[in-house]
Amino acid sequence: MKKKFLYIIIILLLSCTQTTYVQKDTIKSKVPLINKVVYDVSKEFTNYDIECIAVLPFQDDRVKKINIPNLKEDPVGIIRESFYAHLSPLSYRDIEISRIDYLLNEQKVEEKDILSYLQEQNCHSYVRGSIKQIKITDLKIYSTTTLEMEVFLYDIKTNNVLWEAKKTTQSRGGDLPMHPISLVTGAYKAYKNTQVENILQLIDSLNRQLISTLPKGKVNNYDPPETIVKVKASQSTLESLVEENQNDPQYLKDLITFHLSSGRYEKAQELSAKGVEIHNTHEFYFFSGRALLKLQNYEKSEKMFIKAIALQPDQYMYYNALGYLYSSTKQSEKALAAYQMGIDQNYENPFAHYNMAIEYINKGDFDIGIEKLYLVGKMYLKEEKYNKVVLVINELGTMQKEGFDVKKELEDLKSEMDKLFMEA
Repeated sequence: MKKKFLYIIIILLLSCTQTTYVQKDTIKSKVPLINKVVYDVSKEFTNYDIECIAVLPFQDDRVKKINIPNLKEDPVGIIRESFYAHLSPLSYRDIEISRIDYLLNEQKVEEKDILSYLQEQNCHSYVRGSIKQIKITDLKIYSTTTLEMEVFLYDIKTNNVLWEAKKTTQSRGGDLPMHPISLVTGAYKAYKNTQVENILQLIDSLNRQLISTLPKGKVNNYDPPETIVKVKASQSTLESLVEENQNDPQYLKDLITFHLSSGRYEKAQELSAKGVEIHNTHEFYFFSGRALLKLQNYEKSEKMFIKAIALQPDQYMYYNALGYLYSSTKQSEKALAAYQMGIDQNYENPFAHYNMAIEYINKGDFDIGIEKLYLVGKMYLKEEKYNKVVLVINELGTMQKEGFDVKKELEDLKSEMDKLFMEA
């Protein structure tokens, strides 16, 4: 009887840790939803040519809000940023969340005007999320962390839901105390489960599972230049440093970087123009080009990038940015030439190879495009940028569904990724 009871407990535990995927219309009212992804893809989804998805702020709909030990940041914000990161390998263009937050929080733009802004950026769909529950149950020798959320993809024009997914997931730490040694190891695992790393892993896993039910985007979106890393200092501190060290261009560069990474493109452009006037160096022309590109002032942006290249012709990133500008404005031949010049400066330049692949695919030169995609996948593996490897795998998978023979390339990249996860 004791053994039978133990087997039942073990089966229950295993059933809670294995994730299953269930379509919304097949759910029965009495089916337990723990560790089940419930999703629905609207019939309208296939009729929409979705190229861009913006991730708007998630709502905190928790009835009971708890403090998570050692986690200083807002957990709802972290969940949203994780969702945004997992969306990128699906080939959809996006609007940087820093820009959306800047407009909402600092410019006090109303949501209806944010939706108009998205449409001006040729982004016609957006995601909203709702966090229903974050719960930590700590029984010293056994702990459970529960996270419940749901997400919805809307069409801006009709406000129809195109896709939705939800899940209640649990992470269990500790073991059943069947032996004195188990009590020791179980207590340690329970302690670890309440720490920040485990919470973040649970968030990461949940978002990855939810997004896996979202149909992948088309293979026609270019990879934008990498987001500039935010300087670890406050705006007021950086402004003071610029004021105190007006002859040192580095402080002004740091302040421009801060504004670019925070979605304050207008201020970044204003300061870049100041840097050009005072210092007249290639970095400030490049910063100006980046800010103007974000503001979709393509003509002036092009001039800034060309000037930056003239002053520093061996900087491959400048050619990359210029190529992306040409891709964005559908100037394919100019884009290919710019990417090639970037590759000439640095062959290990996956950004340029990737966007060249997309250019070739859009032109109908599929063999060259596939060859480039595979090359990029190998480069990203070498650089340990695994989210980008997933992007390449997804795109090759889409091409395979369209009838292209990419089996060898797909199997090789998937095999390399599988080895990494087995080693981990």
